[in-house]
Amino acid sequence: MFSGPERPPGGYWSIGQLARALSVSYATVRRLVRSGHIRAIRIRRLWRIPDEEVQRLREGGTRR
Repeated sequence: MFSGPERPPGGYWSIGQLARALSVSYATVRRLVRSGHIRAIRIRRLWRIPDEEVQRLREGGTRR
């Protein structure tokens, strides 16, 4: 499922990094972030996904 980097520096993933790691499109991750299925924080115009959320995804998917 995760073929990308193990963990980016700083413990926060960009939408692009997570999309590559999940082997899905950027639009898919962005849609899941905007709908609340993936918890993320917004820093100005950029979305960042905390490493804890990525671990949750690894363990059980997007269901909350």
